[in-house]
Amino acid sequence: MTTRYHVGEARTTQRLQKLLVATDFSANAEVALKWAIELATLHQADITLTHVLDSRHPAASGGETSLRDIADKNLAHAERLARKGGVSVRSERTNGKPWEVIPKLASEIGADLVVIGALGASNLGGRLLGSTADRIVRSAETPVVTMHPGSRTEAPLFRTVVAAVDFSEASNWAVDTAVRVVRPAPSRLVLLHVVAMTIDYPSSSHRVAGPKYWDEMEREAASQLEKMAGPLRGEQLQVEVKTVRGLPSEAILGECRTLSADLIAVGTQGRSGLSHFFLGSVAEWVLHRAERPVLTVRKT
Repeated sequence: MTTRYHVGEARTTQRLQKLLVATDFSANAEVALKWAIELATLHQADITLTHVLDSRHPAASGGETSLRDIADKNLAHAERLARKGGVSVRSERTNGKPWEVIPKLASEIGADLVVIGALGASNLGGRLLGSTADRIVRSAETPVVTMHPGSRTEAPLFRTVVAAVDFSEASNWAVDTAVRVVRPAPSRLVLLHVVAMTIDYPSSSHRVAGPKYWDEMEREAASQLEKMAGPLRGEQLQVEVKTVRGLPSEAILGECRTLSADLIAVGTQGRSGLSHFFLGSVAEWVLHRAERPVLTVRKT
């Protein structure tokens, strides 16, 4: 397998400058805000708070007691929380479809990161992600951190970070972004590759891979991970590599629980084949079932 990964010095060491925090004022959105405040403090970054009134909702353009007034009141409260934490913050309320407005706003203000909550106030189905969060993650060119219930919001934010690697360009960018996010604080970064215990069979052949095949795939993956890890290691960053076998989505979540990960980084596109898992579907599985914040980076 050949990796195109190259660590960009400017990308991995430059501090975050602007965070966009999208809120629907739910309890989990407040968790996301607290997490973002700690991250902004770590990077000395500015926060832009935004609430998008869904233009399809009839109350979005109502009278004086409409959702606009409620949103403005809640945004003001969120601003006070951020300023109390010593963070420079501004807010804006807009109308539109949240999954269209938020990625566009992130690009317009030059945000380094978008932070959103996985559960919204309008979520009725008990799923960890609503359709709005799903669509933001899928469409945003800016990296997105999706917060889940129970996520830690106190310092230090990053003790252990797990980055899922399939050697695709998307997962390589996820590693690069994760390093940039955690770099100011002493952290442990685990580069994790799952040797998928599945195989694509050509129509003309039905060969079954034996133990030697999987052993070789794991050795090759470990070698490639070490090549990635070398340039990333530094005084503030302890980098480890790990390979496991299994179903990628379940293996990633299982390893994150075992390692007590504080952040999970995945790319939202990937390659499929004998030695690679399709990270797009894996990323979605991880997003919906993770118990920790998930950083997604989309290949653009």
